[in-house]
Amino acid sequence: MEEKPNLRTITYKFEKDDHYRIIPVSGVWGGPTPGGEIMVNLFHDAFSLPQDVKYAVSPDGRVGQEVARTVPENVQRILLAGMILTPAQADFIGRWLQENAQAVSNQARSQHAGDSKGDSKGNSK
Repeated sequence: MEEKPNLRTITYKFEKDDHYRIIPVSGVWGGPTPGGEIMVNLFHDAFSLPQDVKYAVSPDGRVGQEVARTVPENVQRILLAGMILTPAQADFIGRWLQENAQAVSNQARSQHAGDSKGDSKGNSK
């Protein structure tokens, strides 16, 4: 990309925070705050871990096969991170997400259309 003469520019350099991580997100929970911002809690749904697991122990003291487990009958909704956004930030992020989701959907459709084209014998490429 060519820079235009006399155009002021700013360069952003990216770096990862020491605590940077990729988190699996199942959804969001939140809404407007009394201060006019938007609270967003990212969460991940997972089956609950067993409360306990019982194993057989052989006469020589080795742990053997599992014989019983107690599992709660619920799904855990694990809150991973919270964000507080201004309405303008939320709008920008929402549009960015929609545009990227549409781009990925379009790409998947075009790949699927290419995969479904067969030859004269009915074989797929």
